[in-house]
Amino acid sequence: MSSESRPVVHYRQWDDGFSVRSMTKADAKIVQKWYCEICPTACDLDVAMDSLPVDIRHGFYVGEYQGRVVASVMRIPVAEGIYYGSYYYVEKEFRRMGFGRRINFEVAAEYVGSNVLAIDAHDNLEEANKRHGFQTAYKVLMYSGRPRWQNDGEEGGGGIHVKDVSAYTDGSSYRA
Repeated sequence: MSSESRPVVHYRQWDDGFSVRSMTKADAKIVQKWYCEICPTACDLDVAMDSLPVDIRHGFYVGEYQGRVVASVMRIPVAEGIYYGSYYYVEKEFRRMGFGRRINFEVAAEYVGSNVLAIDAHDNLEEANKRHGFQTAYKVLMYSGRPRWQNDGEEGGGGIHVKDVSAYTDGSSYRA
């Protein structure tokens, strides 16, 4: 079911005008734009929002200041007692104002409670995450460029030709 049928929930408002509410599909487009600038694979927020049942109203948060979306965070259940966290971001001009702390450690943390929270983060954030009590479990490697077989039109892994994979658009599984 589409996330647009999720009601907008207002979680908290502070005296300085910062507020946290649930994320809409329109907000997700803003958040993905922020993230695509730092991580080219950050294009799954729409999928995550559409994958969870509508009764899970929590987990997708945006922070607003003066009517503008300026912060985000996602905390979603992935297994019994385990939550996945991502899309934690505060626009550069609004950093050092406490918005990140509030959306992440006050609002979203209440939803996660005492459960395990597994987050993804870039290497440059490792020390900051350690200061907040996180431990590095593993490193993710990011690669760029094209594999040699794509450059000369040869078959890729599993005998699937590149042109067949790029033609895949109907949502079903590719069958050779």
